[in-house]
Amino acid sequence: MKDEQITELLLQALETELGGVEVYQTALKCVLNADLQEELEKYLAQTTHHVEVVRGIFEDLGLDPDASSPGREVVNDIGRLSSKP
Repeated sequence: MKDEQITELLLQALETELGGVEVYQTALKCVLNADLQEELEKYLAQTTHHVEVVRGIFEDLGLDPDASSPGREVVNDIGRLSSKP
């Protein structure tokens, strides 16, 4: 696999996890059920950990985790479209 492909996949993975963090943070602002809140907090912690892991991979490989790419923009757009009512 080429370096550009690996970078692209990592950028998409990071964007996916960052979107997940936003989803869980938003859901926690709305939740009324204590059991559901506990579950959402667990998922938020896991997803936040995933962000840290992927950022660590970027650091280990000397890549910029804030770089944009066509695939990352698509992942971001899909997330934004999915969140519209």
